[in-house]
Amino acid sequence: MIRGIIFDCFGVLYQGSLGHLRDYTAAEDLPELANLNLSSDYGYVSREEYIEQVGRLTHKSPIEIEAVMRASHIRNQALISIVRTLRSKYKVAMLSNVGRDLMDQLFTKAELAELFDVIVLSSDVGMVKPDPEIFRYICSQMDLAPEECVMVDDIEANIEAAKSLGMHGIVFNTTSNFISDSRQLIAYGNNV
Repeated sequence: MIRGIIFDCFGVLYQGSLGHLRDYTAAEDLPELANLNLSSDYGYVSREEYIEQVGRLTHKSPIEIEAVMRASHIRNQALISIVRTLRSKYKVAMLSNVGRDLMDQLFTKAELAELFDVIVLSSDVGMVKPDPEIFRYICSQMDLAPEECVMVDDIEANIEAAKSLGMHGIVFNTTSNFISDSRQLIAYGNNV
């Protein structure tokens, strides 16, 4: 029986800025951008260091990088409304490879408290998806067995890692597809 639903942030609840930053980065610097992004996800570099180093790679000022990042973060309001509905029936969590300071810009503390029972950010725990340990960790924080949880993520490798522990998984691509793909696992309210 499903008792918990875990959502990724970027690519699911929000569209992220990394794709746009790649557009401004020379092909030979893309691996460095990927490593820098991973370092940020782990919490090894601060937001300020991240912006400074991305600026160096893209030849843009920190102000320009901040503007790209702000403009590129687009909220999936339809899915967030569904999360609110699901919270009345399930434990709902967020599991994201992201830094705390960025999350604080995307959601207010009140929104996070309203939407999620548990929030696990890679930078807070020093693990990133698809490491199976981060999936074990969030299940333990939710006080649920992996078999009782559904992971919703836009990256198939993350879903495969979750499934390897016995979790259910849904690869997210659109909100309407999520609704149809999840109907076998998740009971919705009348307004979805």
